[in-house]
Amino acid sequence: MSFFKKLASMFSPLSPPAEAAYFVYVHSHRCQDYLMARISLANDLSEKDEGGYIARKILVGDGRNRCFERVEVVLHFDGRKNLAEQEISGGRFISEAEYQAGLAESSA
Repeated sequence: MSFFKKLASMFSPLSPPAEAAYFVYVHSHRCQDYLMARISLANDLSEKDEGGYIARKILVGDGRNRCFERVEVVLHFDGRKNLAEQEISGGRFISEAEYQAGLAESSA
């Protein structure tokens, strides 16, 4: 019976491994949008020449208010992929709780 279990396990789909990610929550200055970005620590980081990693994301709202202003986020990570520094233009960083509250407020 174990032979058939081994055979079946060879053809069954593997569950995807849990991927490490960093979430960024921002509030746009001009459009007043609440935006979120997911940065995959395995795929979205680029190595820097001086060591560590960098991720750059441009966030744009859904245009609900006919506003498509971009918010640029630049994240610097150390060699162990821990956040070392963050920069933003066109908005401000907010917490996940502020993001959720802002979404609830704008949908009401």
